[in-house]
Amino acid sequence: MGGAAGGRGYATPVAEEIDLRAALNAVSDVIQNRPRPLREFDQIYMKAGDMMMQSEFIARWADGKHLAFIGDGDAISVCVVYLRARGILPYGPEHVTVFDFDERICNAVLRFADHERLENLDARLYNCLDAFPDAGGFDAFYTNPPWGASNDGESV
Repeated sequence: MGGAAGGRGYATPVAEEIDLRAALNAVSDVIQNRPRPLREFDQIYMKAGDMMMQSEFIARWADGKHLAFIGDGDAISVCVVYLRARGILPYGPEHVTVFDFDERICNAVLRFADHERLENLDARLYNCLDAFPDAGGFDAFYTNPPWGASNDGESV
């Protein structure tokens, strides 16, 4: 519902309607596919509601872009692509590649992409201690680095 706000003559932004039940169910599908977090890697995963909110934000921010996720234990990358593929979000990145050092996470992304036929989702093993491969192939980057708070900085 756009129009004048308070008689000042400027349009107010219109929020897209999102089917919250469908969105939460889709995020639940993604959560069931994630590997268990490993404390020695300082992995602490987001809850479903936070994942849904973050996924919508990232989908809007990266609409039409080739997006690289550097680290993604939370599986926001999968949510972003899946929510758009299911028609829950009308926007999102054109292609997403996940780069993670945890082989379990890469395998989970690839397994989900294969099962749901998400051809615009990929994953590659990558350790941030190494030079980043093919940085020119992406329009935007989403980073989820470990903080090392629970292991005296060892994961950093």
